[in-house]
Amino acid sequence: MKVPVTNRTTRPPTQDTWRQLIRLLLAFKGERTDNDMIGDYQCDAWGSSSGETCAPELSALAALGMSVQRERTAFSSQRTAHLRKRVLENEPRFVVMYGGGKTLLPNGNYVATGDDRAPAFQFEAIEGWSVGFKLDGPTKFVRASHPVKVHGPAPPDEYWLAIAKKLCEALSEKPR
Repeated sequence: MKVPVTNRTTRPPTQDTWRQLIRLLLAFKGERTDNDMIGDYQCDAWGSSSGETCAPELSALAALGMSVQRERTAFSSQRTAHLRKRVLENEPRFVVMYGGGKTLLPNGNYVATGDDRAPAFQFEAIEGWSVGFKLDGPTKFVRASHPVKVHGPAPPDEYWLAIAKKLCEALSEKPR
Protein backbone atom coordinates (compact mmCIF):
# COMPACT_ATOMS: atom_id res chain seq x y z
CA MET A 1 0.00 0.00 0.00
CA LYS A 2 1.42 3.33 -0.99
CA VAL A 3 -1.06 5.61 0.79
CA PRO A 4 -2.71 4.04 3.83
CA VAL A 5 -6.42 4.78 3.93
CA THR A 6 -6.91 3.43 7.44
CA ASN A 7 -4.54 1.93 9.98
CA ARG A 8 -4.44 -1.22 7.87
CA THR A 9 -0.97 -2.30 6.81
CA THR A 10 -1.88 -5.34 4.68
CA ARG A 11 -4.84 -6.43 2.64
CA PRO A 12 -5.44 -8.71 -0.35
CA PRO A 13 -4.79 -7.27 -3.82
CA THR A 14 -7.71 -5.74 -5.65
CA GLN A 15 -9.75 -8.00 -7.91
CA ASP A 16 -9.36 -7.01 -11.59
CA THR A 17 -13.06 -6.69 -12.48
CA TRP A 18 -14.20 -5.10 -9.24
CA ARG A 19 -11.35 -2.56 -9.26
CA GLN A 20 -12.91 -0.51 -12.06
CA LEU A 21 -16.47 -0.84 -10.76
CA ILE A 22 -15.31 0.39 -7.35
CA ARG A 23 -13.36 3.20 -9.07
CA LEU A 24 -16.63 4.31 -10.73
CA LEU A 25 -18.50 4.24 -7.40
CA LEU A 26 -15.80 6.14 -5.49
CA ALA A 27 -15.61 8.77 -8.26
CA PHE A 28 -19.40 9.14 -8.10
CA LYS A 29 -19.11 9.71 -4.36
CA GLY A 30 -16.29 12.24 -4.85
CA GLU A 31 -13.75 10.09 -3.02
CA ARG A 32 -10.20 9.09 -3.88
CA THR A 33 -10.01 6.61 -6.75
CA ASP A 34 -6.46 5.33 -6.36
CA ASN A 35 -5.81 1.60 -5.98
CA ASP A 36 -5.18 1.85 -2.24
CA MET A 37 -8.60 3.41 -1.62
CA ILE A 38 -10.17 0.89 -4.01
CA GLY A 39 -8.50 -1.94 -2.09
CA ASP A 40 -9.83 -0.72 1.22
CA TYR A 41 -13.34 -0.33 -0.20
CA GLN A 42 -13.16 -3.83 -1.70
CA CYS A 43 -12.02 -5.24 1.66
CA ASP A 44 -14.49 -3.39 3.86
CA ALA A 45 -17.65 -2.64 1.91
CA TRP A 46 -17.93 -4.07 -1.62
CA GLY A 47 -21.02 -6.27 -1.82
CA SER A 48 -21.35 -6.56 1.96
CA SER A 49 -24.78 -7.05 3.49
CA SER A 50 -24.34 -3.85 5.49
CA GLY A 51 -22.90 -1.87 2.58
CA GLU A 52 -24.27 0.23 -0.24
CA THR A 53 -23.53 -2.10 -3.15
CA CYS A 54 -24.93 -5.27 -4.63
CA ALA A 55 -22.68 -7.26 -6.97
CA PRO A 56 -24.82 -10.06 -8.47
CA GLU A 57 -23.90 -12.37 -11.35
CA LEU A 58 -26.32 -13.36 -14.10
CA SER A 59 -24.77 -16.82 -14.24
CA ALA A 60 -24.90 -18.70 -10.98
CA LEU A 61 -22.25 -21.15 -12.17
CA ALA A 62 -18.81 -20.17 -10.94
CA ALA A 63 -15.71 -20.40 -13.11
CA LEU A 64 -12.15 -19.31 -12.54
CA GLY A 65 -12.02 -17.50 -15.88
CA MET A 66 -13.43 -17.28 -19.38
CA SER A 67 -11.18 -20.14 -20.52
CA VAL A 68 -13.13 -22.52 -18.23
CA GLN A 69 -15.93 -24.24 -20.16
CA ARG A 70 -19.21 -23.47 -18.41
CA GLU A 71 -22.86 -23.02 -19.44
CA ARG A 72 -22.83 -19.26 -18.88
CA THR A 73 -26.50 -18.61 -19.64
CA ALA A 74 -27.93 -21.17 -17.21
CA PHE A 75 -30.38 -19.49 -14.85
CA SER A 76 -29.88 -16.08 -16.48
CA SER A 77 -33.58 -15.51 -17.22
CA GLN A 78 -34.59 -16.34 -13.63
CA ARG A 79 -31.80 -14.21 -12.20
CA THR A 80 -32.62 -11.33 -14.58
CA ALA A 81 -36.26 -11.39 -13.45
CA HIS A 82 -35.12 -11.40 -9.82
CA LEU A 83 -32.77 -8.46 -10.41
CA ARG A 84 -35.59 -6.49 -12.08
CA LYS A 85 -37.84 -7.19 -9.09
CA ARG A 86 -35.14 -6.07 -6.63
CA VAL A 87 -34.45 -2.87 -8.59
CA LEU A 88 -38.16 -2.01 -8.44
CA GLU A 89 -38.30 -2.79 -4.70
CA ASN A 90 -35.15 -0.90 -3.71
CA GLU A 91 -34.96 1.91 -6.31
CA PRO A 92 -31.16 2.25 -6.29
CA ARG A 93 -29.76 5.50 -7.64
CA PHE A 94 -27.99 3.62 -10.41
CA VAL A 95 -27.27 0.15 -11.74
CA VAL A 96 -24.13 -0.70 -13.69
CA MET A 97 -24.17 -3.81 -15.88
CA TYR A 98 -21.08 -4.84 -17.81
CA GLY A 99 -19.84 -7.29 -20.40
CA GLY A 100 -21.73 -9.89 -22.35
CA GLY A 101 -21.96 -7.82 -25.52
CA LYS A 102 -25.03 -8.36 -27.68
CA THR A 103 -25.66 -11.74 -26.08
CA LEU A 104 -26.63 -10.25 -22.71
CA LEU A 105 -28.18 -7.01 -24.01
CA PRO A 106 -31.73 -8.46 -23.72
CA ASN A 107 -31.03 -9.21 -20.03
CA GLY A 108 -29.89 -5.62 -19.48
CA ASN A 109 -32.94 -4.32 -21.31
CA TYR A 110 -35.18 -6.40 -19.06
CA VAL A 111 -33.51 -5.26 -15.85
CA ALA A 112 -33.85 -1.63 -16.98
CA THR A 113 -37.35 -1.70 -18.49
CA GLY A 114 -39.11 -4.99 -17.81
CA ASP A 115 -39.02 -5.81 -21.55
CA ASP A 116 -36.11 -7.74 -23.03
CA ARG A 117 -36.98 -6.69 -26.61
CA ALA A 118 -37.27 -2.94 -26.05
CA PRO A 119 -34.04 -1.06 -26.76
CA ALA A 120 -33.38 0.55 -23.40
CA PHE A 121 -29.95 2.11 -23.85
CA GLN A 122 -28.51 5.03 -25.79
CA PHE A 123 -24.97 4.03 -26.70
CA GLU A 124 -22.05 6.39 -27.07
CA ALA A 125 -18.27 6.22 -27.12
CA ILE A 126 -16.25 7.27 -24.09
CA GLU A 127 -12.46 7.07 -24.37
CA GLY A 128 -13.00 4.98 -27.52
CA TRP A 129 -15.16 2.41 -25.73
CA SER A 130 -18.90 1.83 -26.02
CA VAL A 131 -21.19 2.54 -23.09
CA GLY A 132 -24.99 2.57 -22.97
CA PHE A 133 -27.06 4.82 -20.75
CA LYS A 134 -30.71 4.82 -19.72
CA LEU A 135 -30.99 8.00 -17.71
CA ASP A 136 -34.73 8.58 -17.44
CA GLY A 137 -36.63 7.41 -14.38
CA PRO A 138 -35.58 7.32 -10.74
CA THR A 139 -32.90 4.64 -11.27
CA LYS A 140 -30.22 5.31 -13.88
CA PHE A 141 -28.81 2.34 -15.82
CA VAL A 142 -25.42 1.83 -17.45
CA ARG A 143 -24.28 -0.91 -19.86
CA ALA A 144 -20.49 -0.76 -19.78
CA SER A 145 -17.73 -2.72 -21.44
CA HIS A 146 -16.24 -5.49 -19.33
CA PRO A 147 -13.52 -4.08 -17.07
CA VAL A 148 -11.16 -6.91 -18.06
CA LYS A 149 -10.45 -8.16 -21.57
CA VAL A 150 -9.04 -11.64 -22.12
CA HIS A 151 -7.26 -10.60 -25.32
CA GLY A 152 -6.30 -6.98 -25.82
CA PRO A 153 -6.60 -3.80 -23.82
CA ALA A 154 -9.35 -3.09 -21.30
CA PRO A 155 -11.18 0.23 -20.89
CA PRO A 156 -8.88 2.73 -19.14
CA ASP A 157 -9.47 4.32 -15.75
CA GLU A 158 -10.71 7.47 -17.52
CA TYR A 159 -13.61 5.49 -19.03
CA TRP A 160 -14.92 4.59 -15.56
CA LEU A 161 -14.36 8.11 -14.23
CA ALA A 162 -16.30 9.57 -17.18
CA ILE A 163 -19.23 7.20 -16.54
CA ALA A 164 -19.29 8.35 -12.90
CA LYS A 165 -19.33 11.99 -14.02
CA LYS A 166 -22.23 11.33 -16.40
CA LEU A 167 -24.18 9.61 -13.60
CA CYS A 168 -23.57 12.59 -11.31
CA GLU A 169 -24.89 14.92 -14.01
CA ALA A 170 -27.94 12.71 -14.66
CA LEU A 171 -28.74 12.64 -10.96
CA SER A 172 -28.15 16.41 -10.74
CA GLU A 173 -25.46 15.91 -8.16
CA LYS A 174 -21.95 17.03 -7.70
CA PRO A 175 -19.65 14.23 -6.62
CA ARG A 176 -19.86 14.06 -2.85
